Amino acid sequence: MTTIKLNLTEPAQSFYYCIEYFAELGSTNTYLLNKASHADISGRVCVTDMQTKGRGRRGREWVAQFDDLTFSLAWRFNNIDLSGLSLVVGMAVINVLKKIGVSDCQLKWPNDVYSAQSKLAGILVEFVNSHGYIQAIIGIGLNFYTHDADNKVALEQCLQHLPDKTELLSALLSELHLLLSVFEQQCFSGFYQNWKHYDMLFGHLISVEESGVVIHGAACGVNQFGQLLVNCNGVMQSFASGEVSVRMKL
Repeated sequence: MTTIKLNLTEPAQSFYYCIEYFAELGSTNTYLLNKASHADISGRVCVTDMQTKGRGRRGREWVAQFDDLTFSLAWRFNNIDLSGLSLVVGMAVINVLKKIGVSDCQLKWPNDVYSAQSKLAGILVEFVNSHGYIQAIIGIGLNFYTHDADNKVALEQCLQHLPDKTELLSALLSELHLLLSVFEQQCFSGFYQNWKHYDMLFGHLISVEESGVVIHGAACGVNQFGQLLVNCNGVMQSFASGEVSVRMKL
């Protein structure tokens, strides 16, 4: 983990005080959630080559194959609006992926990074409330190598030459530190104007399922809180959460 620390930006080096590596782990998020329930662990990172009991949104299984890049980090927030946090995390991931040559990646609201119409990375943000502050446990899984999985793509299919994994992790941690530091001060409003450059859904007919109710309409971006905007028969509706499926391009 020394190499990862050395490749971080100086501000990120100061923030990430502990980077732990496991060849195999049940879940990087669960590992940090357990730590966060007893102490302030902001700046702690957990990395694994093989996640055996990963979780996605809504309790789904998060399947991380051997040698994918799977990690979680803890970040403490004090009394701010955390709406849109997963979008900012996704923007950080996309910034790094574009720098290494994955030019077509976009974010499918609220937490999946896509390339070539297939999922390349997933994000899971969970929270621990403690002593007047909130610790966000931010998990990221990036498909590195091709495995038998429906509707997924891997970095080795997107690039002629794969980056060094430790260097890529350092770049991701540095970019996350940069954007999350801005989020601490400005919340999602600091990113709202740039969202359109990351938005995979804009201009598509979509279906949104929330609390068992499915609505259909045209995706119209997000509001200043990161909520999905959908035009349903001329009525604009906003969604803070929900399952989205793309039906067709308008």
